[in-house]
Amino acid sequence: MDVRKELENLNIGHAYHMKPYLSLGPLLQKLGRRQRVSIARELGIRLPTKPSKQQEISVMLRHMLDQKRIERILLILNKNEFKLFGQLLKKDYIQNNALSLWPCIFMMEQKILFSFYDGAKVYFVVPQEVKTVYRSLDQKKFNPKRARYQAVHRYLFTLSDLYGFFERQKLVEIFNCHNRKKLSLKECNTICDHLCSKHQDYFALNDFMISDYFDEGNIEELIDLSEQTAGLPDYLPTREELLSWEEGGLEMTPQLCALQDYMVQNMGIDKRTATILVEDIDILAGMELSIQEVIHEFEKRDIYFAHRDQLKAIIPLIVDVYNHTRVWSNRGHTYAEIVKLAPRSIPDRFTRPIEASIQGKPVALKAAKDEPCLCGSGKKYKHCCLS
Repeated sequence: MDVRKELENLNIGHAYHMKPYLSLGPLLQKLGRRQRVSIARELGIRLPTKPSKQQEISVMLRHMLDQKRIERILLILNKNEFKLFGQLLKKDYIQNNALSLWPCIFMMEQKILFSFYDGAKVYFVVPQEVKTVYRSLDQKKFNPKRARYQAVHRYLFTLSDLYGFFERQKLVEIFNCHNRKKLSLKECNTICDHLCSKHQDYFALNDFMISDYFDEGNIEELIDLSEQTAGLPDYLPTREELLSWEEGGLEMTPQLCALQDYMVQNMGIDKRTATILVEDIDILAGMELSIQEVIHEFEKRDIYFAHRDQLKAIIPLIVDVYNHTRVWSNRGHTYAEIVKLAPRSIPDRFTRPIEASIQGKPVALKAAKDEPCLCGSGKKYKHCCLS
């Protein structure tokens, strides 16, 4: 797939097919009435009955350039969106046919950023009037306020990923443990509700913040998770942990390192492929999918086990990764941590035989009650994972 060409096609599809307009007023003059009415509907602007063209444009400009509206939009831009906005403040336009739409789309929806396709080129423009409104803001008040919003957003993002769902009061407690400038529940509610006015990796439901993994199609999963975790203690991350998770990327735990080393040293898998594999296995562990799903990840890449002992050697390493991965069902704890804190057992991961291909032949590893457990503990299965 030609990624650059795909991006270019997306940008052309979202752009106005006309010469770039640097000012909002002349752009609205140029657009047809149907296009103006469409913008008005998107932004919730009530147009007067049977207005003249100038009356219509005047009403739209008054709404679109309202200082409080512009400020509210800018407060909830994410880091990449605000960076792009800052770049466009300094120039008339950015010409880039393959610019990623991700930092553009929300600003385009709010009509503070426009794109144009002209002469086989795509231009991105923040209108001069929007720039003027931004520059009229009291920066000594706006900048700290935006920083506050972004700080709360970091906690919302990481805690929804850690817990799946949590009460806003929990956010306040953790935030206040980490920061000198305290956050009240009232301020938390105001910021959370405002941030959730655009699509995020989380959403609000009454007093709870919930990962966007959940929707109307899997609400039963959320109910089950709530019941399953009732009474369990929450894992409380340090500030350093929270900030490192917000940066994204894989946290190479000792267990993931051991698994990657085994792949490279004992299976002849190159380092790059092994790194990609452990990233995928880390995701599967976080989703608490079966060990069988991990075996499928090898086979999808045409990686097969040389002999039975190799398969039996790698399974304990995979289980160790699972037992040291933070999961929603343990309120952010790993299984290795939660068994020390609550009356909870590590799940039996060997209720079904593990099927794999060894030198092209299908085999199945089954955990018999009186045989050593496949997790590698050295105990009999009936005294280990089965119990």
